[in-house]
Amino acid sequence: MPAAACIRYLRSGGGVGCQAKPSTTGILYLVSDQSDVARFASTAPTAGYAVVMPDNIETLQESGKLAAIILVKNGLNFDRPDQWSPDTTCPNCQYGLYGNQSEETWHLWNPNGNSLFFDKYEFPIFGVSTDSTNPQRIDPLVSAVNANKLHDYSSYPLYAVEFDAFMYAAVDSETCLRRGECEPVGGLSVWSTFSHNYLENNVDAKKPVVVVSSKLDGRAFIHDWGPLSSSPIYSVGANSPKTGLVTALAVAEALSKYFGEPGAVPLAKDILFTFFDAESWAFAGSQRFVDDISTPMTCKEREAPTTSCPTSDAGCSNPCFYDLDFQAIKLENIDSIFEFDTVGGIGTTKPAFYMHVDAKNAETDALVNLLNGTVVAPAINGSTAESLDLVPAFQTGVNARLPPSSAMAFLAKRSIPAVVISDYQNEFSNRYYNSEFDDETTWDTSTISRMCALANKTAQAVYQRASGNQTVPASIAADCHQVRDDDA
Repeated sequence: MPAAACIRYLRSGGGVGCQAKPSTTGILYLVSDQSDVARFASTAPTAGYAVVMPDNIETLQESGKLAAIILVKNGLNFDRPDQWSPDTTCPNCQYGLYGNQSEETWHLWNPNGNSLFFDKYEFPIFGVSTDSTNPQRIDPLVSAVNANKLHDYSSYPLYAVEFDAFMYAAVDSETCLRRGECEPVGGLSVWSTFSHNYLENNVDAKKPVVVVSSKLDGRAFIHDWGPLSSSPIYSVGANSPKTGLVTALAVAEALSKYFGEPGAVPLAKDILFTFFDAESWAFAGSQRFVDDISTPMTCKEREAPTTSCPTSDAGCSNPCFYDLDFQAIKLENIDSIFEFDTVGGIGTTKPAFYMHVDAKNAETDALVNLLNGTVVAPAINGSTAESLDLVPAFQTGVNARLPPSSAMAFLAKRSIPAVVISDYQNEFSNRYYNSEFDDETTWDTSTISRMCALANKTAQAVYQRASGNQTVPASIAADCHQVRDDDA
């Protein structure tokens, strides 16, 4: 049966997540609610069981009777929880701008977080999902576990399952990477600009740079990674961050119309778009980017493709860089940052957009004032037009400062006016932050409309910041149909 898995992650201090040793076998046992959890822990005979269940792990783990867990999403009549997040209550805060402060002072942006990401499980956990187009994927499991239930899990024969996906990691990340048994977490971050031949034209320039940013990734407890499935059969979740990415792309598209006009003139400041990968892991993408633009790089060698640098035309193979144009970007030239977090207005009764700043001062006020006000979300494909407030998150007089965000990597190096735009004020609106249940089922056409309205307003604000002109060309307008297509 195709399945997705909870996998073992290694850090410098050891491992978290799940592992599966060879020949793990367990009798199928159905757990569908909390009473079944208690019954299993107290009455199941001492043996190895593969428990088929929704997400509820702690009590089962403590029973000492587990061989494995199979999580079933939308199957066996399991209901979606009201909220569920396996991340912490302050995700990545130890790696962010306020990491050197006492944990007691950290703001709890994710109150639903239960920190399951950071527990260590000495047994495998796999996820399966019902699929109306291919029901045979789960039907055998349903039949087998129901048969065991009829036998009260004690009258043989009983159905069992064998897990043959070996997941085991050695010691810590440094050891495992050295042995070649693990892969580093990461990916390819992306940056782009409207300035042609950026490296050639700007390597010695002092032109200020306005950054428009979002992250590319999310994470979840169960992943469709590796050879377990050729196509996704269990949603990896964490889809809400995509709203920020799509909105940032819509800003780029709106601004590009101006640069395509015959009478367009260069702006006083460059506009740089950054999209960071691996942000869910200690802000790895933004931290790497900021290090790259603030530290002189020495290329040790250029050579043929290698395992660690598999491109034939790399600008440098050690360290591996596909090109070296980023050297034209200087941290000291960064003028300001506009960053999008989740902005879909998902899970909110009165959708609005909020602007978060690290410190309220004249410089951040200037960014906030460019955006502050009301945006009109147009009717799209049957949605109702609505007005949404775009306001400071600190309007109540209390500044919770920045939520977990890429801007922190820049601000850790130097003071830069930065604003992080979101659809929440004091805590994440997303009740399923970084979980499998953040799967777009709560999205509708209003979500697309709100993102388009925000992109339109932000594109105009970025133009004002970059040009110094208060009058915005009529051509700078977000394409709501493009937003819809990008989000699909």
